[in-house]
This record gives sequence, C-alpha cells and structure tokens, in this order.
Amino acid sequence: MKERPRHYAAPLESLESMKEEIKDPDYFTILRVIVDRFSDESTSTLRSDILKKYLVAYVDLKFQPVYDTMLNSRLSSYDPNVPISNIDNDIIEKYVEEQASTIPKEALQEGLDLIKTYEDTED
Repeated sequence: MKERPRHYAAPLESLESMKEEIKDPDYFTILRVIVDRFSDESTSTLRSDILKKYLVAYVDLKFQPVYDTMLNSRLSSYDPNVPISNIDNDIIEKYVEEQASTIPKEALQEGLDLIKTYEDTED
C-alpha cells in the first residue's frame, strides 16, 4: 500500500479538470464522487469506469438529494428587496415568523425604531 493516503470529494463534472492531480501515483486516493443527476449508467459501471480512468484506490459515489428538507426548512417567503423606507412593524413580524433567525424580535424592533428615527432626521 502507498504510504500517503488522501481523500478527494468532487462533483462528477469536475473530475476531468482534476484528472492529473487525482491520478498521482504517490498517493493512496479515496475519491468521493458527487453525482447530482440521474444517468442510464449503473452505479457499478460508473464506479468501475472512474477507478480505471483516474487510477484511484477506492471510489465512493454520493448522490445529491432530490429534495433537501433541511434547506426547505430554512427558506422564507420574506422579500429582502423591499425598499428600506417601506419596512414597518408588519414586515418585521413577518420576517421573525418566517425566518429561522436567532435575532430576538426586540432587537429587530429596536433596529426598526433606529431606522425610523434616522429617516425622520433626514427630512
């Protein structure tokens, strides 16, 4: 066994551009390939082809989830493109309700009050 193990994780589409670095014979390379689209090719064929082409010790295939529930739980319908002069208590409340924020509502309200005070002094 080669003395220097290493681990690479890369999308399938990026392997070709990393080919020379991946194929370095001085390393025992474990390659995790991230597949983000479906293919007609079986996983065993894909793994075998990568092993041969890139001369690595082991290939681990990881598929991107079709639906990421963690990401979905962090999404909000809050629109950050609302002009600052239109921010009011209702928007702050909607932001707090829909955002997975650690900022206390009181702090957001204080910020809104500062904005209003600053706007009033600009006139």
